[in-house]
Amino acid sequence: MSDPESPTAGIESVQAWRQIVDSAIDTAIISTDVKGCVTSWSAGAQHILGWTEAEMLGQTLERLFPDPQEATAQLRREMNDADSIGRGGGEEGWRRRKDGSLFWSVGEMTPIRGDGGALTGFTKVLRDRTPQREAEQAIREERRSLELLNRAGSALAAETNLDRVIQIVTDAGVELTRAVFGAFFYNIADESGERYMLNALGSATRSVRRVPDAAHYGAVRSNIQRRRRHPLCRYYQGSPLRA
Repeated sequence: MSDPESPTAGIESVQAWRQIVDSAIDTAIISTDVKGCVTSWSAGAQHILGWTEAEMLGQTLERLFPDPQEATAQLRREMNDADSIGRGGGEEGWRRRKDGSLFWSVGEMTPIRGDGGALTGFTKVLRDRTPQREAEQAIREERRSLELLNRAGSALAAETNLDRVIQIVTDAGVELTRAVFGAFFYNIADESGERYMLNALGSATRSVRRVPDAAHYGAVRSNIQRRRRHPLCRYYQGSPLRA
């Protein structure tokens, strides 16, 4: 056990602290001076963000924010909150890595004060929550899909009209895929035996009841023409066109 009065005790203490900090490989632990310039950069910070400590020493944390125009204001806001109320940041949001990719993070900034209470810098702790966010979104999406399918299933079970059945299926497909609109084309026969191609349209806004401009949406539209019954052409048919 080292002597606390030994000249090397302080160095050993700093080394021990650094080993503890660097062992948290899944957490970025960063210290800055009062101007927000990096004074230490943990192994976890390099693992999550990509920059080495040598690259970041003396640099500000502005490069972590995805919007360069808002970066200075966001960093300043975190430092001001940390100084005035003891904690800055804390909200989840997007941050940028060295390679330019974005990740969903949660973190906060706290003040470092000297013996007299004077502000000497800040500590920034940051974690990558991208996997957890994706898992939470997948659960929400699955729950949403089940609710839509249950609602459509209940409506279909109570419906006997073919047009309404097709409309329910089309509308459910639009909602499930989050499409702008959907179309279901089908043939029916009239009393004389002639066949017509009809369609059911579904819209996310419920306001689209005709096929929108396919050139705008890159969607399939149908140019449907009425034809007389003929041995080689029994149906009223349409020619699907890609815009």
